[in-house]
Amino acid sequence: YVSHYHHNLAGAYAHFGELGKARQAFLRAIELKPDYAEAYQGLAEVTQGEPGCELIGRVEGALADSGDLDAYQQSYLHFALGKLYDDCGEASKAFEHFQLGNRGTQAVHDPEEDKRLVDRLIAVMTAERFAAFPDTGSVSERLVFVVGMPRSGTSLVEQTLTSHPEVFGAGELPDIRSIADALGEHAEGKPPYPDCIPLLDTAVFDGFARTYLTRVGPLAPAAARIVDKHPLNFLHLGLIALLFPRAHIIHCTRAPLDTCLSCYFQNFSRGQEYSFDLGHLGAFYRQYARLMAHWRTVLPLQILDVPYEAMVSDRETTTREMLGHCGLRWSDACLEPHKTRRPVGTASKWQVRQPVYRTSVGKAERYKAFLGPLKMAIEGD
Repeated sequence: YVSHYHHNLAGAYAHFGELGKARQAFLRAIELKPDYAEAYQGLAEVTQGEPGCELIGRVEGALADSGDLDAYQQSYLHFALGKLYDDCGEASKAFEHFQLGNRGTQAVHDPEEDKRLVDRLIAVMTAERFAAFPDTGSVSERLVFVVGMPRSGTSLVEQTLTSHPEVFGAGELPDIRSIADALGEHAEGKPPYPDCIPLLDTAVFDGFARTYLTRVGPLAPAAARIVDKHPLNFLHLGLIALLFPRAHIIHCTRAPLDTCLSCYFQNFSRGQEYSFDLGHLGAFYRQYARLMAHWRTVLPLQILDVPYEAMVSDRETTTREMLGHCGLRWSDACLEPHKTRRPVGTASKWQVRQPVYRTSVGKAERYKAFLGPLKMAIEGD
């Protein structure tokens, strides 16, 4: 129990950007429990790997002695080594460990379910449907929804926005997904979302909009803007348009292979089961791109696309575009988001504490020899 305490303490330190203290707590957890595989992964995430570094040797040793651990626990060690070897530029070793780590999670996912959902969203959420609900939801302009594929720069965009003195970052809120799941209960016959949408009264959307604002608004009563940055809200932009027709939508984009590779290299704790298999990952990306193309055609909300590559190469211009899109004045603080003191609870908690770096642009080029299945799935071949 003491080792678990130190592991959880390390996670809390990382959450608040205290990376040095996080490293010490992870080390203490490992000292108390030498086969604590999850702590090794956590330690690797807050450590910059270097060729021949002591941590690589320690994790390799833990893996060699991991016979009593099941495949799921061993997967933590493989993700740790993958990250450290990637830091070192050793692509072949890194990919081998990431592949073993992903397989070890034994995640279960059906890509056909993703396709069926997108099929239904496209069929139901048409331009005519939005025209039939012209006055639904809330007129509030406080909400900013940052969406996109995971690992596409959503945390960097959120951290940039929340560096502004008039903006509050609420993190990855589950509320929109929860509303989508509950809508069917308010339609005759209780069909699931999104098939229930045509059967709902405008009062239902008004009520759920009030419920969302009642929960989120008090988090920052004085803030001009509140950011909900759950990436997978890209699935629910149609619903968001019905709930909050004056919301601000920022869509983060990134080169497809870079995006998917970064997902594959991340051991997501839950909710991203598609990410543990290259073929499933590519198929999910394909459905994401297909749905975003639909939203651009029918959505009554303006969407600002923010390429990750532009955030890296021309930070000031891109930031000015984002602030203008959200109706905010300029703030120099937005150019140094890594200095903003706020908790970050996503997989990018280490990266957003660093100055913006360029090494993630074009990263998939180093791994192109291994990405055939991914490329084929993205292209739908």
